[in-house]
Amino acid sequence: SHHGYGIGKHLLQVAFQYCRDVGAPGVWLTANAGNTPAFGFHLSQCFVHVGETHFRIEGQGYFNNVYSYHFE
Repeated sequence: SHHGYGIGKHLLQVAFQYCRDVGAPGVWLTANAGNTPAFGFHLSQCFVHVGETHFRIEGQGYFNNVYSYHFE
């Protein structure tokens, strides 16, 4: 219900600025592989899909995509 309001973009920009301020060369994140809107959003924000991982929470497995963003 919060899609399309720019909240995600704003949160990313704040996080990016913090990471730059502390000298991080970039960031990475994971998103559930079944979350197609997240895949499009992260790619539209210049993240690169770099791999996959699996999470296990309370005995349930979750396949996740891994994305990376490097500061220039």
